[in-house]
Parts: sequence; C-alpha cells; structure tokens
Amino acid sequence: MTFLIDVPQSILNTASRAFRQLNAKTQALPDGGYVLVWQHSASAGAPIRMPRFDGLGNPAGGEIDIGLTVSLLDIGLNLEGDIAIVAANGPSLSVQFRDGADLSSFGTVTETFGTAINSAQLDATTGADVRVVFTNT
Repeated sequence: MTFLIDVPQSILNTASRAFRQLNAKTQALPDGGYVLVWQHSASAGAPIRMPRFDGLGNPAGGEIDIGLTVSLLDIGLNLEGDIAIVAANGPSLSVQFRDGADLSSFGTVTETFGTAINSAQLDATTGADVRVVFTNT
C-alpha cells in the first residue's frame, strides 16, 4: 500500500536571485525529513550550502555553509542515518560526514589523485561506511 502526502510548495533556499544555485541534490532522512545541498555560485571558491527540513517541508534549523568550497557531486545516507557529501576540486575528492539529525559535522576525508575528477557518486552505503565511485581524466 502506498500513501502520498500532499505538501505545499516551499522555498528551499535563502539565496537572492543575484547568486546562482548549482548542482542541487536532495536526500531523504529516516525521520521523514530531508536535506538539500547546492553550490552557492558558479564562481571559484563558492561555498556549498545545506538546510534541513522536516517531513512537511518546514525548515528545521538554519541554512549552513558546510565548509567545502568545491563543485558538489553527490549526497547520500548510510544505514545509520548519517549524511555523506561527496565533492571534488580538480584532482581532490572530499567526503564530508554529517549527523542526519542536527547536521553537525564529524569529519571530512580528502584524497588527491593525479588528474582532475570528472564525476563521482556514492555507490553503496552500509553501516557507517561509504563507497565512492569516480572517474578522472
């Protein structure tokens, strides 16, 4: 049996129209809420922003700058309800982990490879682990 909840449209970000929001991704959370992440601008060094929403689309806390200034590539959830954000900057690939309940950060892992990374995605998340599949040139 499938149930659908009709939720009215919501404005999800607080950026003005002067800025571009790029590479937006959403991730459902185990409690029915969700997070939205995006690159705040097309300019170099643009921050990645992330707000959290409850299951009805109401903001659950403020919009935060997650501290990575790279092009966002993917977001996912492990089986413990923690968020993994995958981003790249040239040959560097970063994965940042955040608590799914309050968005607090508990670490970023960065690896640098010989050539620029073209794409990356979370392939599978099991327990507290994540696996990233990426291509580089």
